[in-house]
Amino acid sequence: MNSFIHRLLTGVAFIVVISIVSGCATMTPIRQHPDFANAARKVQTVAILPPDVEYLRIVFTGDNERQTDKEQTITQELQEGLETALKKKQYTLRPWLSDKQKEENRNASFDLQQVRTAYNEAAKQLFEKPTNEEESKNYRVSLGPVVNPVASLVNAEALLYVRYNGFEKSGGQQTKDIVAGALLGVLTGMVAVPAAEGSVLEVALIDGATGDVLWANRGGNQGPGGLGFRAPLMAENILTRLPGKDTAVASSDGNPAKTADSAAPAPAAK
Repeated sequence: MNSFIHRLLTGVAFIVVISIVSGCATMTPIRQHPDFANAARKVQTVAILPPDVEYLRIVFTGDNERQTDKEQTITQELQEGLETALKKKQYTLRPWLSDKQKEENRNASFDLQQVRTAYNEAAKQLFEKPTNEEESKNYRVSLGPVVNPVASLVNAEALLYVRYNGFEKSGGQQTKDIVAGALLGVLTGMVAVPAAEGSVLEVALIDGATGDVLWANRGGNQGPGGLGFRAPLMAENILTRLPGKDTAVASSDGNPAKTADSAAPAPAAK
């Protein structure tokens, strides 16, 4: 099993039971640093890192293929959806590097990859075991000083890390799943056919000075509908529970304020 499939199955395993027949969307409890309110006081500016996007076509022969065109479309749509959501939360956005800036900063790609590697390790602590709502607000997970060069480069106090894994199945693979489901149904009395396509999106707000993960959330979709077009809605849904800048500051000051957790969640993507 390659690393892509392992990461995707880890992300969607918890939703397979409820989405295996009819497509739906769900989110995990948030992961939040216990000192989020105080840390958020220092965060005025946020830079959205280039999304880490993988989209795979799963075929009957096992020679699965990366769908680069879809990856580019999803990347662009995620960027737009995340920018809109963060602006609504009153954060000031810092743009990622232009091509000219990349040429002038030859270590930028290396530094970004260091952050990605560190996040992949941090995500194991964040998401690999279930948690309840109370526990989810006491996560101390850090990427360490590898974030400092990137945060300094884009002049941002926090970085938004984005990771998306998606898949679609070929007709042959779908037929194989149907046959396998039917055979299983003979034994169990219930026919369940895995979804023909699905996706998982993770978003994490990372302190640019300490490397601490201040806030993170993950959501998934399974079922038909064109995943590329779902990307902006997925981004908006996942960031719905991120406290806005004004909310976080009010909470830190001890003033009564309606928190993002008490707001009604955005409609689930269907």
